[in-house]
Amino acid sequence: MVERGKSPDLKRRVDGEVLVERTLIEFDAGQPAAAQATLAQRRQSVHRREALYWLGRAQEASDASQGRAMVAEARPRLARSPVASHRRLAAADR
Repeated sequence: MVERGKSPDLKRRVDGEVLVERTLIEFDAGQPAAAQATLAQRRQSVHRREALYWLGRAQEASDASQGRAMVAEARPRLARSPVASHRRLAAADR
C-alpha cells in the first residue's frame, strides 16, 4: 500500500487530469484565451500534450480554425510521450 502523498506517479496523473479539465472548462466557458494561457503556464508538463490535443479537438468541434493545427502539433508529441495512454491516444487518432 502506498502512503498518502508518497506516490509521485499518482500526483503526476492527478496533475495531468486537472490540467486537461481546467483547459476544457475554460474553453467551454467561452474563454479560449484563458485555456491557452493555462497551457502556456505548464510548458514543462508531460500532460500539456494531452491538454493541447483535447483543446484542439474542442476547437475543431466548434469550428475554430486553430483546432486542427493544435491536434496536429500534439499528435507526434503524444506518440513520443512516456505516458502509455498518450501513445494510445496518438495511435487511435489516425
